[in-house]
Amino acid sequence: MRWEKPKHGGARVRVTPQLVSTADGTHLWAEVYDEPLDGIFRVQSDIAQKVVQALNVTLLDPQQGAVQAVPTRNLEAYDFYLRGRDYNRRGSDENTLRAGARMYEKAVELDPAFALAYARLSALYSRMYWSYFDHSKQRLGQAKASVDRALQLEPGLPAAHQSASLQAREVEREDQREKRLEQTEQGMVIDMPRPGLRYRPQSAGIAEGEALGSGSDFITALRRAGNRIEPIKGAPVPIAARDP
Repeated sequence: MRWEKPKHGGARVRVTPQLVSTADGTHLWAEVYDEPLDGIFRVQSDIAQKVVQALNVTLLDPQQGAVQAVPTRNLEAYDFYLRGRDYNRRGSDENTLRAGARMYEKAVELDPAFALAYARLSALYSRMYWSYFDHSKQRLGQAKASVDRALQLEPGLPAAHQSASLQAREVEREDQREKRLEQTEQGMVIDMPRPGLRYRPQSAGIAEGEALGSGSDFITALRRAGNRIEPIKGAPVPIAARDP
């Protein structure tokens, strides 16, 4: 693919797609597209259709709709969307996620009807929340607001439903985390490694990580955490608080 912006006239895009068999290297299809930049979505759709024809497959109606869909008419918004996707694929460190969020935010600012950008933005907000870079109620609320907007614009958008599922999982996880913290604060007694002790609230976060990593329940994970959990020295433990 090559982008060109001549001194006179509008920008153009030149694409030379090829479909090659991995079995024997046979060229199944190839074509050259040289189109105005504002026709990029038409080019994408046509390439997809030609590949489908060359492979001799039949698309169902939802798949056919996805091939023909135009995510936005605003090319600048689409450019910021693609930048967001690039950051999204780079990794999960804080700077990368925040940079990706800024790209998606700019995309929806330029096109408030850009449902796909809202969906990706919601998923990224959820990742930021899950990664504890911004573990705030506000961030979780932004994830919900973004995916709600995406579903309002395009109720059948697959990416929006994926983001909605991710956001709902974070809400459920947060509810479970709050219950675990409450249990720890109430002074649950753990049989191992040091029975008969109250444990600090931070122990819930350590055990939560153990539970997520091993698939075990919270109490089992808290026991497995071993010496990394910290008891409150000298704190009496009521009988009612003991772990059955």
